[in-house]
Order: sequence, then structure tokens, then C-alpha cells
Amino acid sequence: ERKAFGVAVDATLKNLNKDREKALLQIVDLTEKFMGNNFSKEAYDGARAMIKNPDHKWMKFVNKMLDELHPNVAKMTALNLALFITAVWWLVTTLPLLRQYKQVHFVEVQEHAIRQSFARIGHTLRHLKEDRQVFWFLLAFFCYIDGVYTIIDMATAYGTALGLDTTGLLLALLVTQIVAFLVFGRLSGQYPSGTLIPVCIAAYAGIALFAFFLKHQWQFWVLAVVVGMFQGGIQALSRSHFAKIIPPEKSGEYFGLFDICGNGASFLGTMIVSVGSQLTGSANVGVGSLIVLFVVGFVLFRVSDQK
Repeated sequence: ERKAFGVAVDATLKNLNKDREKALLQIVDLTEKFMGNNFSKEAYDGARAMIKNPDHKWMKFVNKMLDELHPNVAKMTALNLALFITAVWWLVTTLPLLRQYKQVHFVEVQEHAIRQSFARIGHTLRHLKEDRQVFWFLLAFFCYIDGVYTIIDMATAYGTALGLDTTGLLLALLVTQIVAFLVFGRLSGQYPSGTLIPVCIAAYAGIALFAFFLKHQWQFWVLAVVVGMFQGGIQALSRSHFAKIIPPEKSGEYFGLFDICGNGASFLGTMIVSVGSQLTGSANVGVGSLIVLFVVGFVLFRVSDQK
């Protein structure tokens, strides 16, 4: 979300001095696509009407602020506002969970809690190889999820390196937010996670392969739609699958390892992209090289699923 808003603000600031009204209306349109039903249609229409009326008191204030503020200050203000709105959204959606959810498996607070925590983690690590399914799944997850995160994190940088239009890149990122829930929300109720996760990994391998030939804006849109179809699915299915194969009474320690494998592998995909791009001089080859992570992750997952 932060990257999407960043691209939006950059595109708007570039056009403020050319056609301010058009640029601000574009921001409203993009916000409506991005935020959806978080605001009413009347609110969006009211914002458009205000922008079209230069004599409106709030529009006078906005114009004065844009005329007097440095562009970098305006950009940071908009980014901070976006983060604030995101924080409010998470708070509102979390409150029902805090009121209704009751945790079943947990560890009582003990003396020397920090020392005891490290002791439990050490015990889990020592016995991890005994549970081969969990062990091989964590290795698979370490590989394929890093490829997923790298594609998400470097999407805008990749598109910019290819010289694609910034507004088009933003709209493509918004598409991923819209289509992410349309596919696997239904399929997950019909098929086991052990069947769907390899499908997601194979799809991401195809995405990396497609990146070798990406040159035009419409191809980036195709890539965004496919990424959106599998992005949320592979993350949610991985967590769900992991929760099913671990001992429930040790879920805290095991999910700690799960997060370490996800976040700790973040250097690997970036390194592969960097090395591939530097050696060949092509961003396409750099991103396409991520297929190695998905192939290895696919093989390791099939091994874990047979244990």
C-alpha cells in the first residue's frame, strides 16, 4: 500500500503545475479504486465537486498549501496520512477479534520469562528434525516465500527500470489488491492446502518465467493480475497448512520459526535479482532468475507432503 500511494503522489506532484485540477481528480479516482467502500460514494463525489470549485474554502486552503509547501514536504504529508488511514482501518477491524477471540493454547507467565522463552525455542530446534514434515516444509517455505516477497517488494522498481508509465504501474498495483481475494477464498474451502500450495508455487514460477519477456505496459498488467490471484492465497494457505502440521501446544515456538523463515530469507531473492541484473545488464533476467527459488521450493514442498 505504501508503494502504491508513493507512486500516486509522485505522479500527482509532477502534474500539479501543469493541470492541478486534473491531477487532484485523478488522486480521488485512484483513492476510490484503492479504498473502495471505506468511504461512501457521496464522499468521493463531494471531493470531486470541491476540487472543481476553486472558490470553495477548503479548496482555497489546499491550493495555498500546495503553492507554499515544498513538494517533498507535501509528499511526506500525504504518505503519513495514508499510513494513518491504514492504521485506523487495522484498529477498527481488529476490535471485534479482541472482543470475541479466546486463545486456547498458550504458555503461562513464568519467572525469568525471557530465559524460559529461549529455552523453549532451543528445545524446539533440537527436536525439529524429528518431525520431518515440518522440517521440510520450513525449508520449502524459506525458498518460495522469499521469491514471493521479492516480487511484491520490487514490482514498482522493476516496472520503472523498464521505463513503464508510473500511473499505469499504480493501477496495476491496485489491481492486485482487488483480485487477490477472488480465487482462493472459494477454492480453499473445496481443496486441501497441500494441493493448492504447489499450484501457487507453480504459478509464481510461471510469473518469473514471464518476466523474462516483459517489455510493454499491457504485459505488466497481465503480470499484476496473475500476481494478485496468487499473492494472498499462497501466504494464507502456507499459514493454514503449517498450523495443521505442528503440535498445537507448541504453536507459539513453531510460528516463531515460521516467521523467521519468512522474514529471514528476504535477502536471498534480492541478491538473486541483483546478481542476475548486474551480470546480464537486464532487469528481465534478474527478476526471471527467481524461478530458481520456486522450483526448489516446489520440490521441497512435495518432499514434505510425503513425510
